[in-house]
Amino acid sequence: MAICLGVSLLVTLTGCNQSGQDESHKREIKPAVKLSTDASHIAQQTYQFILKTEPVLMAQPVDISQLEAQVFQPIRQLLLRWNTEVKQSDSVVGDQYTICRGALISLDSWARSIQNQIPGQADKQAIFEKQKSLCEKVLQNPIQQSQ
Repeated sequence: MAICLGVSLLVTLTGCNQSGQDESHKREIKPAVKLSTDASHIAQQTYQFILKTEPVLMAQPVDISQLEAQVFQPIRQLLLRWNTEVKQSDSVVGDQYTICRGALISLDSWARSIQNQIPGQADKQAIFEKQKSLCEKVLQNPIQQSQ
């Protein structure tokens, strides 16, 4: 009886340990992204996205069915990157680029007002234009960090 129990336990445990036999189920472990106070790289990518996306919203009439794929989804991805890759700090140098994040948020607000046909679209567009301009200025003339 004890031998049968031992053999069945051995067979059961051997069946549970299948990880070494099937390589297709292995998951790749990627290193975490290093946080940085330098947001210049993501600010530049944000500005390029803004330049590419603005004509979509300026087109008359706006193709509302394409807003999710062309505007909202990429905005969510960029905002996620801002939150995960850029360390929040009190540094003026790190914070100077957050105006580009603000421009991205105002672009989202303007696009949502178009999608939902909310009054005040011109006001939201004006806020976006101002923030876009500030983002461009920051990227062209960054404040140098004192060492």
